[in-house]
Amino acid sequence: MGEDKSLLNYHGKPQRYHLYELLQPYCEKIFISCSNQQVESIPASYNLIVDHEKYSGIGPMAALLSAFEKFPHHAFLAVGCDYPFIEKKHFQYLADERTGLDDAICYCHRETMMNEPLITIYESIAYRKILKNFDEKKYSLRQFLNEANSCMIFPDSFDFLKSVDDIKTYRKTKEFFTAKLN
Repeated sequence: MGEDKSLLNYHGKPQRYHLYELLQPYCEKIFISCSNQQVESIPASYNLIVDHEKYSGIGPMAALLSAFEKFPHHAFLAVGCDYPFIEKKHFQYLADERTGLDDAICYCHRETMMNEPLITIYESIAYRKILKNFDEKKYSLRQFLNEANSCMIFPDSFDFLKSVDDIKTYRKTKEFFTAKLN
């Protein structure tokens, strides 16, 4: 996309801050995952977990492993910043369906059977398995969810699972939210 997707504005503020606020009712503590280069751009009022250098270049798994490394006995609700249609009710449903007995609980698209690894609760028991995948150079969280003991839930509507990954889709999505506000 050529831009930091966490800074894209759909709801009156950068997406990373919108999600931070949206997650507050569902998480004991919220962190923005970032690289060393992003630290300076995030106000000190936000909790951060900086991706550890040893996980550099592996995508979202870096954020999850860095978080587990810091808090190995905690579960993490991982949410990608490129899902502007996600709402509180989607986090609530994920939390309501969670048993804590699985490695993870995630949304899954009924038609494609593809899971959404960046709208997922990863339990602490998943840490060692994800680390093993890292050691085996298997960096895909989607692959991890497919191989792990994952609970997949199927929402009635899949609109909120739409990821914005290019500038054309961003502009169209921004127009949608602007029109919705007016």
